[in-house]
Amino acid sequence: MSSWIKKCKDDIQGIVVKIKKDFPFKIKVSCVGYRDFSDNPPFETQDFTEDIDVFKKFLGRLEAKGGDDQCEDVIGGLEKCAELQWSAPIKVLFHIVKSFFVCLFEKDKQKVTPKKNNF
Repeated sequence: MSSWIKKCKDDIQGIVVKIKKDFPFKIKVSCVGYRDFSDNPPFETQDFTEDIDVFKKFLGRLEAKGGDDQCEDVIGGLEKCAELQWSAPIKVLFHIVKSFFVCLFEKDKQKVTPKKNNF
């Protein structure tokens, strides 16, 4: 998993650098990392900043934790996104997930095992 996370971080940084280079206006970036329901901490958030170095350092510190393969708290992550200080008239959200399976709730705290996707 760590090689996928590194690739994802590299790609995100590349996108940010390209946008900053190609568009002559002020760019603000943020990040919300989310994990399994039972992981601690479940969320890590960098609010919007124009300082790309601050953003890169935040990405560099993110790491996978837990790994007992419960469903990620996708809805909680999106709620954290909604809590950010969105102030620009143009807003773009990149949502990067590790699988297409989304668990919206846990029934009686049972461990949910997704079926393999054949995409």
